Amino acid sequence: MRNLFQISNQREIDKMKSDFHKKIYLAFFLGMVIALAFGLLFAPKSGKDLRDQFLKMCKNYRKKVVGELYVGNLNSDVFHLSSCVHLPNSDNRIVYRNRDEAIASGKKPCHSCNP
Repeated sequence: MRNLFQISNQREIDKMKSDFHKKIYLAFFLGMVIALAFGLLFAPKSGKDLRDQFLKMCKNYRKKVVGELYVGNLNSDVFHLSSCVHLPNSDNRIVYRNRDEAIASGKKPCHSCNP
């Protein structure tokens, strides 16, 4: 291979750069194909199981970090999880930090989300 200082033709320099980039892209693509093949051959679980496990892990992490909030209805004696579809309007809400606090205030768990 010749030194770049010995090359006087700009086209030849551009061709060398182009060849270099093609080799980089080819190596990257082959690496992806090999990694995918090994991943499929040696995967411990199916894709659905891994996705379910990942979602469960994310939900558990969220509960540890944020903690589940409980939302009570000011006009009734029911409280919900903050993710419940039956939450009251924002002007009728009271937020509790934990389940025991909601029960101590006289609220009962929602039958839908079962907090």
